[in-house]
Amino acid sequence: MSARFSYFQNLALAIIFAAAYYLTFWVQVHWLQGFDFVQGVSLLFLPAGIKMLSIVVGGAWGIGGVFVTSTLLSHVVWGDHGFMYALLSQIVWAGAPYITYQILKRQLHIDDMLLSLKGSHIALIAVAISVTSSLADRSFRYAAGQVQEHMFNTSVWAMVLGDVGGIVLVLSLAVLLMQRLRRTHA
Repeated sequence: MSARFSYFQNLALAIIFAAAYYLTFWVQVHWLQGFDFVQGVSLLFLPAGIKMLSIVVGGAWGIGGVFVTSTLLSHVVWGDHGFMYALLSQIVWAGAPYITYQILKRQLHIDDMLLSLKGSHIALIAVAISVTSSLADRSFRYAAGQVQEHMFNTSVWAMVLGDVGGIVLVLSLAVLLMQRLRRTHA
């Protein structure tokens, strides 16, 4: 969708999604730690909702903003493993769902303005990007020795559950906000 915007509008979109991701990550770390399942996996992960919105609404610029922020914040969850590790892990974490959405967008004939986007598409996209993101992240962490073999499947499915829950909650809040704004301006 962001292809029709100017460079500065796209940059503003990236900054907005970066800030939204930072805000939801802050809420996650400070108020929702009771949902933590294992290191790097929460059973309710609000930032996943921002990640999905950034991909669907903001395209490459939107996920770019989330990518930069998540790379800078990765030390909060994983400690300091160095910049290259943080960069690679976030490429996997952000890249897999972005590519998944691009494939689904083409297969479902979703136009750049999202006018052909349906509720069933949103549900399919939410599940598909949650599965691919979780599987890619856990596979990367397993290869790096941070996920034990006996916890791999469990942590993948827990991450999927947390991402889908975060997406549902964030999208629900976005819909409520949009409805309220429409009533205010009507």
